[in-house]
Amino acid sequence: ACLYSVFVVLFLVTGTYSSCFTSDAKWTQDPPKITVPSKNSPNKVQVDWSTIIKNQRCADKYFVWVWKDGQQKGQGKKYVIPDKNTLTKIVDIEPCLFHNFRIELEEDDS
Repeated sequence: ACLYSVFVVLFLVTGTYSSCFTSDAKWTQDPPKITVPSKNSPNKVQVDWSTIIKNQRCADKYFVWVWKDGQQKGQGKKYVIPDKNTLTKIVDIEPCLFHNFRIELEEDDS
């Protein structure tokens, strides 16, 4: 019953650096999609940013942050996604609590 109270309270999407010569990876104004991949695992959600990134080819890696509402981002967990073609990540959460999700991208200068 409380499984569905996990949805995003806040989402922040940021980018850093610049590696494409003609353009940069950018985010739309939409939030990432948060879903529960399995009813048997209420402590996991999937974060999907595939529909909110523009110029994906310019991103080199992603960082997904997850933290409980009322905490600072640094008190949460940081997931590093080194493959720029990976646009989803299953992350751990504490069921029945609100969580914040932040996706950051990095573009290498080389």
